Amino acid sequence: MIFSQFILNSGFWLLNSKFCVSTIIDRQQYIYSTWSQNILSNLNECILVCSLDRKVGVKPLKNVVIVKSSLACLASAIEKNYSLIAIAFPGRNGSVGDGAIALCQYLIKFTSDRKTPILADVGVLRRDMALQIQNSGVQLMSCHRSGAHIDPENLMDRVLKNDPAIRIGTILARLCPNLNYIPVDDACELITCRGSKNRMVLGGKRLHEVCETDCHLHCEYFLRPGFRA
Repeated sequence: MIFSQFILNSGFWLLNSKFCVSTIIDRQQYIYSTWSQNILSNLNECILVCSLDRKVGVKPLKNVVIVKSSLACLASAIEKNYSLIAIAFPGRNGSVGDGAIALCQYLIKFTSDRKTPILADVGVLRRDMALQIQNSGVQLMSCHRSGAHIDPENLMDRVLKNDPAIRIGTILARLCPNLNYIPVDDACELITCRGSKNRMVLGGKRLHEVCETDCHLHCEYFLRPGFRA
């Protein structure tokens, strides 16, 4: 929870508002993004978390409602106005992921008038999944570490701060478009590089420090597709 006092350009005062976040620009002048203002205007203390991944825990908090199915999530989102709706995506299983994508689409459709921020939380960064989430209309995504619990209050704080790191556009810009995911089974997949015509299998240091970062912009396979080392 963040309690702050802000002076808006119109001269009005906003006192002791929960989750309020400001950006300090030019000697402590406070401004809000239009998006944050929309959230604040409909602010509700409750956060809805839909955990579709049984392996992922959610930090238990008084102001957090946790559901375990897409249907329960949609019903709760329609019935009540939430400050944030977070969806914990299942692992790598594409068919289950499709169900989560459908949930995102329905949430966007039925809660668009409330301007409730919707965030997809994933256990692994996948460019194809990020694109599907973006195409569903959801523009926020976070990635939790393996074995970590989801912290809804931390996610809410990042949303109100307009953290660029959870913007899907920012995430996609970092992930190399040559990443190719080949399913092996429900729990495993092979990641190859299209720039090498899928001859190179990716993993470890190269995957995490080059292919999944801005460093891919300097990679020989990105600059010269088909390059042979």
